[in-house]
Amino acid sequence: MAIASIIKNLIPKTLIQQSLDNKECILFTFDDGPHPEITPKVLDILDKFNVKSVFCIPSSRIVKAPHLLDEIVARGHSIQNHGRNHLNCSELSISQIKDEIQQCQSDIFEKVGLKTSFFRPPYGITTLSTVWASKRMNHKILRWSFDVGEYSYMQGSSSQELADNVVRKISGGDIILAHDDNAQIPEVLAIVLPKLKSMGFDLSGGLTSLIK
Repeated sequence: MAIASIIKNLIPKTLIQQSLDNKECILFTFDDGPHPEITPKVLDILDKFNVKSVFCIPSSRIVKAPHLLDEIVARGHSIQNHGRNHLNCSELSISQIKDEIQQCQSDIFEKVGLKTSFFRPPYGITTLSTVWASKRMNHKILRWSFDVGEYSYMQGSSSQELADNVVRKISGGDIILAHDDNAQIPEVLAIVLPKLKSMGFDLSGGLTSLIK
């Protein structure tokens, strides 16, 4: 943990991004989709509250709902690189990490004609090898500053408890991690988004702030 913290704090923002410079904005990011049933619900709720987000997709999972990549782009969201096979980068060589990024980028480009520019390491595990491989592939690492916790520290909590935790602890400039393969997330969003808007946060400008 100490090594990860050092890497996280010392690597410049030109190589790794885990929060936004614009503190009026909050950016939601969703990992591990597309899910044929959950992702459409997430997209509908984001539309309802005019939220623009990032979907970090392991390209081996595109086959589950390939049409949803077009839908994500059509609704004004960004698709970014989560590796092809969602592998722990700490167990891979630099060459293998580069291959994961390249394969994912190629798969996404083949489906929607877009090149990715951000790489989110699976599980958020960011090693020096990951940083170097990402740089060689012209990708900036995308981490997060706030985890909804549905698969981690709040696993087993109710949707209301997850939502309350977000509203209580969120800060301007946060990049939020959630997962659009988790059945609780649509309900969490339905509770959280109107509250965040009433608190004055910009939920669409974060994407522009990230991708300048």
